[in-house]
Amino acid sequence: DQPRSRGLGDVYKRQAILDSGRSMLQIEEELVDISGNRLWAKTNKVPLLNDNNEVIGVLGTFEDITQSKLAEQEVIVAKEQAEQANIAKSEFLANMSHELRTPLNGVIGTLNLLAETSLNARQSNLVNISKHSAESLFGLLNDVLDLSKIESGKLELEYHNEDLDELLAEVARGMAGRAEEKGLELLCPAHFMSSCVAKVDRLRLRQILNNLIGNALKFTEKGSICLLYTSPSPRDRG
Repeated sequence: DQPRSRGLGDVYKRQAILDSGRSMLQIEEELVDISGNRLWAKTNKVPLLNDNNEVIGVLGTFEDITQSKLAEQEVIVAKEQAEQANIAKSEFLANMSHELRTPLNGVIGTLNLLAETSLNARQSNLVNISKHSAESLFGLLNDVLDLSKIESGKLELEYHNEDLDELLAEVARGMAGRAEEKGLELLCPAHFMSSCVAKVDRLRLRQILNNLIGNALKFTEKGSICLLYTSPSPRDRG
């Protein structure tokens, strides 16, 4: 079917060509065919000239671009839906930020108060492990719920000098309960000759160590798990 345009727009374009004698090329138009179906066409309209170079009419051609136009509209709709989903995600995380931080602050505060009471050595050690674990979780939540970092797609590392023996032992104490439940021995020999202090992001390194040890505990059926690291030589440190 040949398309025919409805509305004054096409009339004005034809009249503009008749008046100016200038062509209109690669114009996208919504048309209606003789059956009443709407379609999109890319049209070209050029003036028809007589022997005296006088405009006596308009010649038009069209290319049916309905399918590509529909695909383009689908992309636009999908983009709008993705943007709405992103807004919903941001609102959800903003709400969760308060809901998660508030009780966790209460846990940390309670552990701090408990640490000031009369505790035996074992109780004091368990309180310290719980406190360190809660503080690490709080730090991770701050990063996860920081919308600006999520939107930028990156988290900035914060480097500080840390004693790796102390950090590894702290992580091991936190995972000791899980090892004991499976009947495994979790070994963390210290580097007695010299303590290794390195500039690291404590929170990120703890997260990595917890993941590694957690996987080791998950896939080890019997025996022991030993936590070791190799100190770089002075030349490597330079």
